[in-house]
Amino acid sequence: KSLFELGHDVLAIAGAHARGLELHAWLNTFTAWSGTAPPPASDPPHILYAHPEWRQAGADGVPMAWNSSYTWVSPGIPGVRDHILTVIDDIVSRYAVDGIHLDYVRYAGPSYSHDPWSEAAYAAAVASAPGLSWGDHQRDVLSDFVGTVTATATAPAPAVKVTAAVWGIHQDVFG
Repeated sequence: KSLFELGHDVLAIAGAHARGLELHAWLNTFTAWSGTAPPPASDPPHILYAHPEWRQAGADGVPMAWNSSYTWVSPGIPGVRDHILTVIDDIVSRYAVDGIHLDYVRYAGPSYSHDPWSEAAYAAAVASAPGLSWGDHQRDVLSDFVGTVTATATAPAPAVKVTAAVWGIHQDVFG
């Protein structure tokens, strides 16, 4: 078959490889929607309709509202992580991508996500590691998740690379 007879997904991969380039699948990891209004109805339903409880929650425990930025799902919820891992496994199993790139692989901000699952996981973590801060717990959750993403992505395709757009927190130690 010529490249034009192939699907667009295969065309992009084949075109990149023919030019000596790698093609990485870019995932907005924990962002689920962008806009001031909820997503339109669809079949199957949007993830935020199928699982409204997956939205990140503020320090008051209230799920984040639709806003002009992003509506996020919580990394602390096992179902969220499982869903994302299923998507990644589907991508690397069906397509000859060279990598998986994780964007927005973080919480919406330092006061998120205080959903019931994350609160329970934090309480359990503090029970075994007294003094563990909320921020350190969140970093542990994300680090563990990225490790699982790597294992998931490389199981069917060992050469697949996993990369991430990270947002460092700068601390001026020199004044």
